[in-house]
Formats: sequence, structure tokens, C-alpha cells
Amino acid sequence: MRTLTIIITLASMILNSSFVSEHKYYVSITNIDHKKDSKAFEISIKLTAHDVEKALKPQGELKLGSDKELPNANQILAAYIKNHFSIWINNKQNELNFVGKEIENDESLYLYFSSNAPKTLDKVKIINNILSKTFPEQENITYFNSGNIKKDFIFKKHSSIKEFQFK
Repeated sequence: MRTLTIIITLASMILNSSFVSEHKYYVSITNIDHKKDSKAFEISIKLTAHDVEKALKPQGELKLGSDKELPNANQILAAYIKNHFSIWINNKQNELNFVGKEIENDESLYLYFSSNAPKTLDKVKIINNILSKTFPEQENITYFNSGNIKKDFIFKKHSSIKEFQFK
């Protein structure tokens, strides 16, 4: 009987730990591609779905990727990103347009945006504090590509703004 109790206790601990959504690292990956010919930015943001759901829980249970997903989940996601991520060109904020989302089985959430951009860039400022309020250790890795110019940055809670010159 004692052996059965130990087995049940261990099995319960293993099952419970496998469903815990807490993890050690909080990271997002953002790719910003400047398409000179079409005068646009194409932006993809990879996040962990349950981290986003936790951050946005006050606005409702999103239940991303399920049959019970909130009908306005896309609007909630787009508004959140627009409040925590922005691109400024020559001191003017670019408007982000939500294109769509994808959710993979491994809990990866991909959000896609587009934005108008001039063919040539002089000064760019990026603000990225996605999930930093909910997870203070959040790191937002951002890759910026414009032709043969490639930049990458790691944004953190207390360093969420990066500005750079092209000329």
C-alpha cells in the first residue's frame, strides 16, 4: 500500500509539473524587414502564447488557437502590440497594420504586421517593451534588415528604446 501511495504521489507531481506554464526564460523575436521597392516594413513577432495570455488576462481569457478563442482576440493582440512596440522614422511614428497570427503546437505565437516606410531611411527609432511589465526579465530580440544593412538589438525592461542613423 505504501508503494502505491508513493507511485501515485510521484505520478501526480510529474503530471502537475508538465502542465505548469512557468518557464525560466522570457524571450520574443521580432524581425523587421524594410522592403525598399514596395516602401514598406514587414514585421513578424514570435512570442510564447501562454505568456501573452497571462499578460492580457485582465482583458479576458483569450484561449488562443482553441475553439473557445475570444472573437476579438486579434483586436486585443494588435492593440497590445501597438502599445508596446513602435517604429519611428525621422521622429514620426509609423502606423502598424495587423496582418494576422499563427499559433504552433509548441505554444509559439507569431504576429504579423506591416507598415509604410520611405524608400530611404535617415533616422530610425524602435521601442520594444513587449511583455516587460508582466515579466521583468523579458528580453525582446529584434532584427532589423534594410538591404545590406543588418542591425540587431536586445531590448529589456530598462533599455527598451534604440535609435540609429543611416547617414
